[in-house]
Amino acid sequence: MAEEAGFLQRLSRELIRFLTSSGGIKSIDALWITGSASRMEGMAAMLADVFGVEPRELDVLGRLQHSLADDEVEALAPQLAVAIGLVAAIPA
Repeated sequence: MAEEAGFLQRLSRELIRFLTSSGGIKSIDALWITGSASRMEGMAAMLADVFGVEPRELDVLGRLQHSLADDEVEALAPQLAVAIGLVAAIPA
């Protein structure tokens, strides 16, 4: 638990540093998150504090046909975003 808190603190600091140094970002309208770490306790609150908007989990399976059960979708969806994005990017 202390390791996770330390990670979130460092990530927050680096995100604030990036936003400050970029200078061009005036406001964030929406924040979409995915990946296993997106469900880490405290992650959504930290991101909301940094960006000033509540993060929403990216629904990578919502518009795809699949045979996964609801519990499988709940468990796997955050881990599939990159793979699905890569498949969608490959020309037919």
